[in-house]
Amino acid sequence: LAAKGSVYGRFAIAFYDDDSVKERKALEQGARDGIPLAMVYLARAIARGASTPEDSEEIRSWLDLALELGEPLAKIEKGVQLALGKLGPRDTAGAERLFAEGTLDCPDLCPEVGHFYWVKSEGVIPKEESDPKGLAYWRKAALRGDIGSMALVGQCYMNGVHVARDIKEGLRWTEQAAQGGDVPAMMDLGLHYAWGEEDTHKGRDGERAVHWFSKAAEKGDTLAVVFLADMYREGRAVPKDLPRALQLYRNLVEDDVRDAMVHLGEMYEKGEGVPQDWSEAYFWYVLGWDKVGWEFGPPRVNPHLAAEARTRIEARAAAWRRSRAERGRNADQFRLGEMYEKGLGVPRDLSKAYFWYILAGPEWPWGRQKLAGQVPVAERASIEAQAKAWKPKGQPPAKHGGKSSPKR
Repeated sequence: LAAKGSVYGRFAIAFYDDDSVKERKALEQGARDGIPLAMVYLARAIARGASTPEDSEEIRSWLDLALELGEPLAKIEKGVQLALGKLGPRDTAGAERLFAEGTLDCPDLCPEVGHFYWVKSEGVIPKEESDPKGLAYWRKAALRGDIGSMALVGQCYMNGVHVARDIKEGLRWTEQAAQGGDVPAMMDLGLHYAWGEEDTHKGRDGERAVHWFSKAAEKGDTLAVVFLADMYREGRAVPKDLPRALQLYRNLVEDDVRDAMVHLGEMYEKGEGVPQDWSEAYFWYVLGWDKVGWEFGPPRVNPHLAAEARTRIEARAAAWRRSRAERGRNADQFRLGEMYEKGLGVPRDLSKAYFWYILAGPEWPWGRQKLAGQVPVAERASIEAQAKAWKPKGQPPAKHGGKSSPKR
């Protein structure tokens, strides 16, 4: 769209940039270009730092213009700013009238109002009032078929957050969301049936737990596979099956699921389903180090291995990472960068760390951002040029899973 001259396309590209300064400029440009949604977001951005009558007037003018242009979110946002006192004296009654009108005009905006009551209204509306009002809007959205709202309502009833705890009601909403394809809801059901209720374990049901974890795994959730493996390893709600647990953990290794690496390390450390092997335990702990926390697994294993042996194993782990990183696996490129940054299994080298961080790509920006101030500018430019010309060797390793479960 942007290539065809669309102001909406240009706005979207800039708005979703990670740079907050660029985002603000995109909002301002989008609003000037006459995009109603940009006007609403710009008013919201101004309100975050508003402190003067001039700020209030600018917020109001952008929201009123967006309303004139027919943007339904403008009515909800104006209600929010009225309730927060960003448009003059606080007007909660006026805000609630706008909420009612806005959600009547556009019922899909019910979650926006629910979010206000549960997240933004602290110090403005008493909790005993905001909790039920927020729930009413979330339930409206859920009853209209919004799957995310179903899952959220279910979580609240399950955990007793914003509402009295009611496991039965929570399971009812959560199952509706899961049947609609919501992966976090599938995970919530799997966890509930695997562990049951706190203390009493009431409601534990291995068959249902396996069913919902398997459904989540089919959607690409690797954490669901970890929980399945944990169940078989511990015999929780299902018969203990160590070979099956081992195979499930091993399948996850190629996806850089460090929980699986750590659990493999534990199984080799304890001799669960495999002969006890301190070297193999240390190898998997090294690969999963940032997940386990270096203070847990390795100190238990260290007394059983000479320093030279640990050094060899660390080098083996770095070679394992390199073999995958050189085939283009972004996660392994990032982890290899970490190993160079920390000098784990390889000599510490910030330039090489930066090189692998660059190759890891935009989905793994943290290492690159962290080292940008530690590597000289001219050297960074040279490394970035090398990375741009770099080509992977062979085919990436086969994948066995997908993303971890998103958090609500």
